[in-house]
Amino acid sequence: MEHISKLESEIRTKYQITIPEEIRVKAKLAVGDKLLWQYDEVRDEIIVMPKPKSFSDKLWGLGKELWKDEPSDDYVRKERECYRCSDENKLYTGVVDPTRFYVLKY
Repeated sequence: MEHISKLESEIRTKYQITIPEEIRVKAKLAVGDKLLWQYDEVRDEIIVMPKPKSFSDKLWGLGKELWKDEPSDDYVRKERECYRCSDENKLYTGVVDPTRFYVLKY
């Protein structure tokens, strides 16, 4: 796990810490940047990450690998066709990718 830096810092009397220089440089932190803190009770871990200046910019493109084989408009069109109910067998019809959604049956 060479991609993970593990360094140590000390909690001082007013619960202040210093972020090690190697971490500050790699994370491109500057004075005035905000950090988000989480505590994972299951793993008993503290997770710290820089607060994005823009959450929408940070999330842009998330999940784009899902649509590399099929344009999202085509997928939505197929899903809409799937929801049109067939009276004969009461089964939703259409093309469905089972890795993404399930066909609902009556």
